Amino acid sequence: MEDVGRHNALDKLLGTLAMGVRLAQLAGVRLWGLCRAPRAVLYAAGSPHDDRT
Repeated sequence: MEDVGRHNALDKLLGTLAMGVRLAQLAGVRLWGLCRAPRAVLYAAGSPHDDRT
């Protein structure tokens, strides 16, 4: 038997992440996630005119 609740929760998380990434892209801001030294995931690169690192 499948754990339907877990699948629903995962779908909501992925949908929220996708919406957040899209919003960051539209706003031209960088969005970093899963940050734990020495690694991080860059989900949205930000504006091409953004010279901050």
